[in-house]
Amino acid sequence: MKFIENKRTVFFLLILSFLVRLSVGIYGYINEEWKNFGDDNARNKYANSIIENGITPELDSFYTVESIFAPFIPLVLALKTSLFGSSWFPVFILNSFVGALTCLIIYLISLQFFDRKLSLFVFLWAAFYPSFVRYISTSGNEVWIVFLFTLSFFYSIKAINIKQVTYHLILYSLFFTLLMHTDERYITYSILFTLFLLIGNYEFKFKLKKITLFILLTLLFSTPWLIRNYIVYDSIVLISCRTNNLTDPIFNHSDELLFFDHTPNYGYLSEAEIDSVQQRLLTTFRTGKPIYKGQIEAMKKGNVPYFFSPSQKFFSRIYFLWVPFKFKDNYRITGYSFNPAWSFMHNIISIFSFAILLPFSVLGIYLLYRQRKYSVLILFLSTIIFHTLIHALFIPYTRDRYRHPIDFIIVILGCYGIVFLLSTIYKNLYLNKKNG
Repeated sequence: MKFIENKRTVFFLLILSFLVRLSVGIYGYINEEWKNFGDDNARNKYANSIIENGITPELDSFYTVESIFAPFIPLVLALKTSLFGSSWFPVFILNSFVGALTCLIIYLISLQFFDRKLSLFVFLWAAFYPSFVRYISTSGNEVWIVFLFTLSFFYSIKAINIKQVTYHLILYSLFFTLLMHTDERYITYSILFTLFLLIGNYEFKFKLKKITLFILLTLLFSTPWLIRNYIVYDSIVLISCRTNNLTDPIFNHSDELLFFDHTPNYGYLSEAEIDSVQQRLLTTFRTGKPIYKGQIEAMKKGNVPYFFSPSQKFFSRIYFLWVPFKFKDNYRITGYSFNPAWSFMHNIISIFSFAILLPFSVLGIYLLYRQRKYSVLILFLSTIIFHTLIHALFIPYTRDRYRHPIDFIIVILGCYGIVFLLSTIYKNLYLNKKNG
């Protein structure tokens, strides 16, 4: 196996990936960076509730952390607290390990389609890729989502290629189930991940058998949490109350289970209030919350909020999902949520990691098309398009970190384009030198 042949290099890159992330984790622990993320403390509160009240608590209100957040990360945090106490450092060590394993999985995905040298280059790029490192000093939600997504994608390839039903299909269903229970948005991926099983030169009956087993296994792995939710809510709740608006037409949930607003009007200001802000007569929203100083300065320069049309919401979400750098202030969600320009360092890091890969990714897509590697293109492009459309259509809060689970595709395609270009330049220089 190619993986075994290169085990020393792979092991070195795995340790390197871990040390890069551990250094970020140590820095974050020393500077208590987790305090900057409200969701981290909320998930930790959920974990403490699990320790104190179990997984089926009696809730006075359903607008609580136990109802809002998916369970996987709180369960991990609860286990951590039970073993190591309240310190966040063990979480950051675990995040570092999971992040390093993610780089290994990306290498293995690349190895399914490309040669050893290119895949090692992909591994090295992933080891230092900022989007895979920046959230180490958190509760781990982003880290685990990227890990479980890449792991699910890897086993989707294995499940596609199997000639008979094997453990690969079981693992595919298991890791996808864990992904859904880490973030509810990925329920939607049940559509794409099921359709993946139609790829391959096999009889349709066998493909249908794999699809049926995948669906049944996913339902089986989801059953324990469905039972828990029925005990707590006396209703069929898929993962958390955030999914109830989606399932209400089927299950007819009670009003108290439909509290989650997916399209809030953050920071709404009337025209008169906008004028007052521009004149510095008003510095707070009507709720009493202070208006961000950067927004006040932006509004003074004429950059004022306004309600987005449906098409503006759609393209705004695509913009925030894929933006490679951001030098200007603007608004998001419904048009009233201020989003400042990125810092100089943020822009530089993104430009020299993600942005630089984009044109080479396009080159990689072209090369795959020219080589008629259509199955690879279908897997990669359908994932990119599906992920983009889901966020553009249904996720008002979309931002660049929501793209990170599919960034491994950009890394693989980008590295493919870079290696092709460098090898072409080298060959041309070598031939010119030889002929000269």
